[in-house]
Amino acid sequence: MHRPTEGALQAALCIIRYLYDTKSMQLTYNLSGVTKDLTGYCDSDLGGWHDGRSRGGWGVKVGNDAHHNSPFVWNCHLERVIFRSIADSEQSACARLGCDLVAYRRLATELGFRVDDKLSHVYSDNRPTVRRTV
Repeated sequence: MHRPTEGALQAALCIIRYLYDTKSMQLTYNLSGVTKDLTGYCDSDLGGWHDGRSRGGWGVKVGNDAHHNSPFVWNCHLERVIFRSIADSEQSACARLGCDLVAYRRLATELGFRVDDKLSHVYSDNRPTVRRTV
């Protein structure tokens, strides 16, 4: 922002055009007959990015039936620390997902969306992580 270039201006205009052209698009959810449950999925890689840092991510869906669940929120981030094992990297992604699931359940309740009283499910594809968190 201190020294804008022509390339930065073109990138900003591209983003503005995209937002303008897609302003009528939206996600619509039909939740009739779907359990009101939040289900999370997390994954991470080990040192596949800059300076040996891992990239982690997670997604949350409404409902636990594979045919009726809908994406609700997702996140992808570059870790601040360098992990020594894939299990540690996956554990970090699962921990972030768990913290955010608690916040989303509270938010849904405050907005009047009745979330099932049972615990949310979190899925990870890494066996050492699953053994460590159960």
